[in-house]
Amino acid sequence: MAALEAWDLVMQMRCILLSVYDDAILELETLQLQPKTFTLLASIIRFPHPAELAKHLFVPPSTITFMVKQLEALGLLERQTEPGDLRRYRLQLTGKGRQAVTKGQAIVDRIMREKLSRLEKSEVKHLKEILSELQQKKKTS
Repeated sequence: MAALEAWDLVMQMRCILLSVYDDAILELETLQLQPKTFTLLASIIRFPHPAELAKHLFVPPSTITFMVKQLEALGLLERQTEPGDLRRYRLQLTGKGRQAVTKGQAIVDRIMREKLSRLEKSEVKHLKEILSELQQKKKTS
């Protein structure tokens, strides 16, 4: 595959993601979230440390700190010091934060299903298989 074709695929995948979030903005706002803060909140379960979040979300640590303070003020997450290292802390969703993630995921899920409804079921299954294969860290041969 030519480099340009690969780049085009990356940009198409990005455009799909942005399109889903564009369609979700108004509903996410009812949860007091923007796409970026929703993504951060939903990612905390997998990446509970701010440095991990920054790497995962491709944003500077200072941006994570800013967004964490916003979400903390909304009562959606809390910081807990790490046992054995009081300089390091982990983020944890509050009950309200877990509810917001569940509702936000349902919004995004519904919107993505609407987009996927243009495809045949077999095409959706094939797309999922392709994306799973591409997500693998290392190609096995």
